[in-house]
Amino acid sequence: CLLDTSGSMSKEDIAFGLSQLSSLDERSEGTVVCADSEIYWEKATKIKKCNQEELSKVKICGRGGTVFGSFTSEYEKHIGVCDFLIILTDGYLFDTDIADMKNIGIDVIWIITSGNDFKAPFGRVFNLKQ
Repeated sequence: CLLDTSGSMSKEDIAFGLSQLSSLDERSEGTVVCADSEIYWEKATKIKKCNQEELSKVKICGRGGTVFGSFTSEYEKHIGVCDFLIILTDGYLFDTDIADMKNIGIDVIWIITSGNDFKAPFGRVFNLKQ
């Protein structure tokens, strides 16, 4: 899961977005990676179960701009093979950053925490605040 921690994401947006991961099966495990103007691979948090206790281990870092277009092409070398990717964001991304994103052939689920009418270049979009 890529967690947008740019300055446009409020603390409430971040908390609300993360809380949505708890709807996954508790047998689900994965990695949460924070990103703003850089992707903080080295600070990624491994999640053994998608429950409140595990999700509270995620340490928010960043809070700068928003540039994470390389996430989809680089995730595998940093966190391994994934069944699907989740991107938690407010959807306020630069067109050039979106253009850098690669459709890597697995399901990508975009969770939009704002009322932004975000159009993803691929994958499925769920807007939490219509």
